[in-house]
Amino acid sequence: MWNPSSEFSTESGQVLDLAACASTVKVFDLLLKHGARLELSLALHRAASAKFTDERRKLMEHLIEDFHIGVNQKDDSMGPRRIGTPLFYAARRGNLQGTRLLLKHGADATIKNHWGVTAVDEAERFRSKEVADLLRGSLAISEMAKVQIGDHGRTM
Repeated sequence: MWNPSSEFSTESGQVLDLAACASTVKVFDLLLKHGARLELSLALHRAASAKFTDERRKLMEHLIEDFHIGVNQKDDSMGPRRIGTPLFYAARRGNLQGTRLLLKHGADATIKNHWGVTAVDEAERFRSKEVADLLRGSLAISEMAKVQIGDHGRTM
């Protein structure tokens, strides 16, 4: 019989990473209550890489809004297996709704990971045209906003 405590410490972030992919907000919070450590977890990254469901949306919003997990936080703790921000994880998985949610909460599509690529590059690499198009649109809007701000800041 499988014993979860034999593989995961309740005080690690691993159990939260798993819960972020497949569980509910209630279970996630229960794990925290019993000692799981959010600071050792990449829960938002993992949720962004999971199949998008209503529960995944709720959990992602819970992490962003209630725990103030940064949507632009990189996964540097992964060492050589690091990918980037939660947006990179969503882009790799073709998670269109997750990408939208992250952008809505301020995810920056211009961020490059340690290999010098953006989430758009990741979406293209993993053949997720819809996500790549959404991210390109986000980049275009950002550029337009910068131009407009620049125009208003000029003096004549």
